[in-house]
Amino acid sequence: MREPNSFARTRCPRVIGMHGRVYVIDHHHLGRAARESRVETGFFEIQADLSSVAATDFWHEMEKNLWIHPLDEIGVRHYYSSIPAHPRNLIDVPYRSLAGYVRYAGGFEKTSTPSAEFVWADFFWRTVPIELVRADFTAAVEMAVPLAHGHLAKALP
Repeated sequence: MREPNSFARTRCPRVIGMHGRVYVIDHHHLGRAARESRVETGFFEIQADLSSVAATDFWHEMEKNLWIHPLDEIGVRHYYSSIPAHPRNLIDVPYRSLAGYVRYAGGFEKTSTPSAEFVWADFFWRTVPIELVRADFTAAVEMAVPLAHGHLAKALP
């Protein structure tokens, strides 16, 4: 569990994109929680400056680097234009939440790979029934931790 206001010291990676707009590429939910908690300062780390790249190439580069995941809460892919423009518009992705809790429970180590927990979320989406995630989240975490240590997860970040 994070200590109070520790998110103010967490580096939040960003990419500078088209027209100088700044894109959040990780810690979206943390940023939303910080804003809702009225945290007014934070640390940001620029991963790349893609401001001079054409729109099509920009989105291709973002996806190639795993900096975007245009999937909804049930894993359906959408157009890039459907990605929420602001963290306050984010929806809960149950398997992303599961991945976070499994990491906290010792299922896997935090890595510097941006959005690694989305890769884990995809793994759990295929291995843990959604009914369990929705009905008994603690049981879903208990089921997922051994899966994270299993042979099917060896190649994950």
